[in-house]
Amino acid sequence: PVFNITLVVASRLRRGVRFYEAHRDHLAHRLVDLGLDRSRTVILIQLGAIALGLLAFIGLGLTPLSANILFGTVVAVGVGTIVVFEGRLRRAAE
Repeated sequence: PVFNITLVVASRLRRGVRFYEAHRDHLAHRLVDLGLDRSRTVILIQLGAIALGLLAFIGLGLTPLSANILFGTVVAVGVGTIVVFEGRLRRAAE
């Protein structure tokens, strides 16, 4: 949910669209637009949530430095994913 909200708000702010109006720029819509069917989209999102949950539990057993490196890596991957999705959205709009 945090990733989805960040993706949607960043996308709408960049495009100058009201963030409180309905649009098809949520993660699930974008994955369907990339060619996944709805079932696979739900499965992919759930697998991502499970993976992030497992990483959180792993982080509990790490030293503070290692846990922060893990957290930073997860954030960097999330930001990179948002950049990729926004690049696809920008190219599709052109």
